[in-house]
Amino acid sequence: MSKKLEAEPSVLSKKDQLLKDFIKGRKVLAASLVDLEEDDLIIKSLDGYSVGDILAHIVEWDSSAIRNAHNFLEGKDVDFSPDEDNDAFNNRAIAKWSNTKGRQMVQMFNRSTLEVTDFIQFLTEEDLFCDRQVRFKDKVVTPAWFLVESDHDLDHARQIEDWKREVGIGGI
Repeated sequence: MSKKLEAEPSVLSKKDQLLKDFIKGRKVLAASLVDLEEDDLIIKSLDGYSVGDILAHIVEWDSSAIRNAHNFLEGKDVDFSPDEDNDAFNNRAIAKWSNTKGRQMVQMFNRSTLEVTDFIQFLTEEDLFCDRQVRFKDKVVTPAWFLVESDHDLDHARQIEDWKREVGIGGI
C-alpha cells in the first residue's frame, strides 16, 4: 500500500508575502472604484475629500516611497516629511493633482500601482529588508517599510465602499 503524501504548506518568502499583501490591498482598493462615475470621483464627500483626492494622495505616496527606497539603498538621506506630517503631504498631493479629472486619477493610480509592483519585483529580498540602522519613531526603516502600506489601502477601500453604500452607488 502506498502512503498518501501530505502536502506541505507553501511558505512564501518575505518578498513574495510583501508583494502579495501589496497587490491584495491595491486590488481591493481598485475594486472599490467600480461603479463610480466621473462626478462620484470628484465630489468632496469623504470627510471633505473626494475619491480623486484619495487617489492623488496614494499616487504621490507611491512616488515618494520609490524615491525614498532608492535613496535608502544608495546610502543617501531619506525624506520622512510625508510620515511626519501626513496632512501637509496630503494637501500638497491634492493641490498637485487638483486639475486632474477623476478617471485620469484612476489611471494614475493604476500606473502607480504597477510602478511599485515592478520596483518590488526588481529588488532582491535582501535589498527590500536591509537594516541600515535607520529608525523612524522606533520603527526599523527598510525599503519595504516605505513601499507597502496594505492596511492603509484597505482602509481607504472600506471608506469608499461605506460611502458608496450610504449614497446608493453600485448595488446590492
